[in-house]
Amino acid sequence: MFGLRADRTLLLLVTASFAGIWLNGTPVPISGATSAIARPFPAEAASRQSLTIVVSPDTLREPLLLKVRAQDSTTTLSGQVELDGRSLFEVFGSNGILLDLSPHLQRGRNALSLKGRYTPASAGVRVELIGRGIQASQQVSGNGIFDSEVVIEVR
Repeated sequence: MFGLRADRTLLLLVTASFAGIWLNGTPVPISGATSAIARPFPAEAASRQSLTIVVSPDTLREPLLLKVRAQDSTTTLSGQVELDGRSLFEVFGSNGILLDLSPHLQRGRNALSLKGRYTPASAGVRVELIGRGIQASQQVSGNGIFDSEVVIEVR
């Protein structure tokens, strides 16, 4: 999970056993256990959350699930999920989605973009990526807009 704390520090918490992770272009060491990293990060740059993971093709033999869900049952989402510029899923007036990405991913770089709005704006949205040896999440709250990018490198 990562998000911007009140003191303008970005907090990243990932449980993983995959090959590597990058945060905004910077490699973050992972030892197969839970890692937490807090670094100063400008608030204005935190509007688009970005995460890169590296997986082997074997990982994709099982479902790699994208889960986008509202903070509670009264929150509604509207937006879309794109993979490499093409629409995979659109959501309107729902409280969440669950999508298996495995059949859509290819060797190399796969850029997943999630953009939309949620109401009420004071609520929040959680984006999770769950698969064999992978568990990563992002959370946004308080402004009614979510804009996340997850790059999945298959090699």
